[in-house]
Amino acid sequence: MRIDGDRAVADVSIEKDGYILQPTIHLLRGATARWKIDRIENMQVDPQYRKDRRAYQRQQGEQLAEELNEALEGKRGVTIERVTISRSPDADRR
Repeated sequence: MRIDGDRAVADVSIEKDGYILQPTIHLLRGATARWKIDRIENMQVDPQYRKDRRAYQRQQGEQLAEELNEALEGKRGVTIERVTISRSPDADRR
């Protein structure tokens, strides 16, 4: 922690469920001499969380595809064709 008068900056590590965040917290000393958060910087998602989330979504998609295949297999007028896409449909939303 770096303190400069009524201002301070703290680089912290927050770990939960094996994922790590390392934000920088800016503090101001209030009128009652208590420190209060002024702003938080560098609040980025752990890259491993994104990777794990994509793998989970891919697994869920595979399970759904398998269930649909089993449910529709042998039905009249139904053609099942496997198509693989290179990225998730929600990739543009990030």
